[in-house]
Amino acid sequence: MNFVLTACGAALALGICVTSSVAQNGYEHPYFLMGNDIFEDCSRRGCPELVLAFNDMMGAVSEVRNHAPMACVPKHATRDQLSDIFTKYMRDNPSIRHRVAALLYMISMSNAFPCGR
Repeated sequence: MNFVLTACGAALALGICVTSSVAQNGYEHPYFLMGNDIFEDCSRRGCPELVLAFNDMMGAVSEVRNHAPMACVPKHATRDQLSDIFTKYMRDNPSIRHRVAALLYMISMSNAFPCGR
């Protein structure tokens, strides 16, 4: 089963909703990297350093929020492998590439490495 980005998309699994960047207290979170911002570079050269940061962030968010992992990335997966999966996901889903790159990364890993299966 593939995750689909809906109203709150896969972010619900982390207890956050990114459909709006304005929290209930009025704070607007500044997002800096959108999928469109990095797609061309990732397609040409890969983006292994970026996926390492996203992967660490995905694990840290699960820990801080005390949630089960959103994706069960194998221990010996390489950064180039993760970069390939992420880039393929963005290539195959251009209609949501305008979204936050870190969210797209989480969705791509959830699709590639679902937990409990």
